[in-house]
Amino acid sequence: MTESSAPTTVVTGAAGRIGSAICSLLERRGHHVAPLDISATDTSIIACDLSDEDAVESTFRELASTYGTPSSLICATGTVKESALTDTTLTDWISVMDASLTAAFLTCRAFIKNSSRPASIVAFSSGYARKGYARGASYAAAKGGIESLIKSIALEYAADGVRANALAPGPVDTAMLDHVKVQPGRMAALESAIPLGRVGTAEEVASAAAFLLEDQSSYITGQVLHVNGGLLMP
Repeated sequence: MTESSAPTTVVTGAAGRIGSAICSLLERRGHHVAPLDISATDTSIIACDLSDEDAVESTFRELASTYGTPSSLICATGTVKESALTDTTLTDWISVMDASLTAAFLTCRAFIKNSSRPASIVAFSSGYARKGYARGASYAAAKGGIESLIKSIALEYAADGVRANALAPGPVDTAMLDHVKVQPGRMAALESAIPLGRVGTAEEVASAAAFLLEDQSSYITGQVLHVNGGLLMP
C-alpha cells in the first residue's frame, strides 16, 4: 500500500484503552488514523466534544487537509453511570446519551457528508442493548439506540456505497470495569459466567472492529457483531 493510497480512518474515543488499541492496529495496517476524543492529553489526539454539533461538523470539514478524505469511521465512545432508575437524574441520563448515542449520530452524520466512497462505519454497542441492564438503564438505552441508528444508516445509504455495522463487546479489561473490580467477588462471578472463562482484551475488540472495515466484510452491513466470549449468544 502506497502512502497516497492508504485509507483514512476516523476513530472516536481514541484516548480510551479500546480506542487506543484500534488506532495502533490500524496504523500498523497502513491506515492514516485521525484520532478524536473529548480529552486530548496526548498531543496526537484531536480534541473534540463529540456531543457538540458545531465542534463535530467543523472537525470533520478540517480532517481532509491533514489526514486525507476519510473512508471509514469507528465510533468507540461511551460511559456508564450505574444507579436505580428512580435514582437516575436527568443530568446523568443526558450525559450517558451524549457520550454514546448523540456522539454517534453527530459523527456518523458528519462522516457521511465528508467521506469518500465506498465507506464503512462501525459504532460500538453492547450486549446490554439486547438484554437490558439493571441499574444501568441509560447505558442500555443508549446502546440500543446505537443499533437502531446503524441499521437505519445501513438501509438509507447502502446504494450510496456506505456500509454500517455495530460492534457489541462483552466485558473487556478497560476502565469501564473498574467499578466491578472494587466490589468483592463481582469480578470472579462475572468471569465464571463467561463460557471462555475470562474478560476480553482491548486488542481482541480492536481486531473485530478492523475486520468490519476491511474488504473481507464487504458483504456485511446493518449487523451487530458480538465479541463477548460467549456471554451472550443472540
